[in-house]
Amino acid sequence: MTSLVPTVADPVADVGGVLQDLVHEQAAELVSLDSSLRPFADAISTHVLGGGKRVRAKFVMLGYRAAGGLDVHVAAQAGAAVELVHAYALLHDDVMDRSDTRRGRPSFHRVLEQCHRASASAGDSHWFGMSAAVLAGDLVAAWADDLVADLPVDAATLRRGRRVFAALRREAAAGQYLDLCGPDGADGWRRIALLKSARYSVTRPLLFGAALAGPTDERLTAALEAYGDHLGVAYQLRDDVLGMFGDTAEMGKSNLDDVRQGKRTLLVSTAELLGGAERRAELAAALGDPAATPDTVDRVRQIIASSGALAHVEDVIVAERDAAICAVRSDGVVDPVTADALSELARRATSRRG
Repeated sequence: MTSLVPTVADPVADVGGVLQDLVHEQAAELVSLDSSLRPFADAISTHVLGGGKRVRAKFVMLGYRAAGGLDVHVAAQAGAAVELVHAYALLHDDVMDRSDTRRGRPSFHRVLEQCHRASASAGDSHWFGMSAAVLAGDLVAAWADDLVADLPVDAATLRRGRRVFAALRREAAAGQYLDLCGPDGADGWRRIALLKSARYSVTRPLLFGAALAGPTDERLTAALEAYGDHLGVAYQLRDDVLGMFGDTAEMGKSNLDDVRQGKRTLLVSTAELLGGAERRAELAAALGDPAATPDTVDRVRQIIASSGALAHVEDVIVAERDAAICAVRSDGVVDPVTADALSELARRATSRRG
């Protein structure tokens, strides 16, 4: 058994190794079914292995460590499963958001659209790419399930872990649907952030790791839940700020999409509240316009910043981050090494630029 002492500096190389072995094996099996599947298999391989910070895997490993887990192989395989959930969620997310780029490259559906067009195949190339992305997401989801089913733990531990893993997927789907509908009420943004980002990105990965280490103390579970929910909300709000004000080169995706899609973030709702009737009218005209120009989006940014909405959201991010750090430092329920790692990861996650 290899001991596990995860740190924020750890690149989670073991998770990368699990993913690489799995994806190469599965891609080869796809091509063995029919050689025409090679572009599909290659695009999936690039999507899963081609970048990403592995933040969710780190939370799995830290949750496992916080609950006394020591076997790096269990943590790495569990972390890889959660990274596959993220990979298939991004495939579907790019379809729903009509995103052209992901991590500085054409998004999966655009790659397959171009393959279809280049082959002069019959039918609508755009719709082909969208359909292929949905299928790829379904396939990667199955790979995630396979990794969880094959975790090297006893039956009781596996059942405990699978319950958390199922909650992760259920809440992510619910949050994504609510995001499609738009926030309902003054605090609707927070509910969406909790389900779409907080639970899926932080809380459930932490608790998934903890569940695989053994029965978890209620105080530890409460501390990890509080940390995850607070940090996850801050993480989503930082994502919203970057989606509006971030640098396209650093993010690897467009900073025009949120306006064109009319996303009802806390930034937007606060700007509407603080900006006055004239600015509300300008926002209403720009948000959701798929043809919104860069100049129009710049004007939206000016309205959000000058109204005080940007400063307000930045204050909320800091408050949520500090509440998360406090949750794992109170009462000594989380060991100091893990608490330090979680605190540093909270700071990095909320100050990121891409």
